[in-house]
Parts: sequence; C-alpha cells; structure tokens
Amino acid sequence: MGAWGGGLIYEKLGSYDVAWKSAVIIGLLAGSMQMLMNVRPPKAREDLGGAVPSAV
Repeated sequence: MGAWGGGLIYEKLGSYDVAWKSAVIIGLLAGSMQMLMNVRPPKAREDLGGAVPSAV
C-alpha cells in the first residue's frame, strides 16, 4: 500500500514531499502511542503459588 500510495501522490502532485511528510507523521503518532501504553509483563513465579516446581 505504501508504494502504491507514494506513486499516486507523485502522479497527482509531482513530488514525494507529501508522502514523506505523511510517513513521518504516522511514525511519530505510532511511536507516541506505543510509549503511552501502560502494559506490564506478568509477575514472575512468586504469583503462581508454588505451581512451578523448584530445582533441587
């Protein structure tokens, strides 16, 4: 989709400037959203209540 969209923008406007600027904006938005996510990994073995056998 990206190559097709870039070609379409180039044909309509005669330059890739809009395609590059759009790609930068999309990348910044995606990076910002990723940084704002509050996802934490599950806690380690202490929450399992002894379900995992310990090494002897």
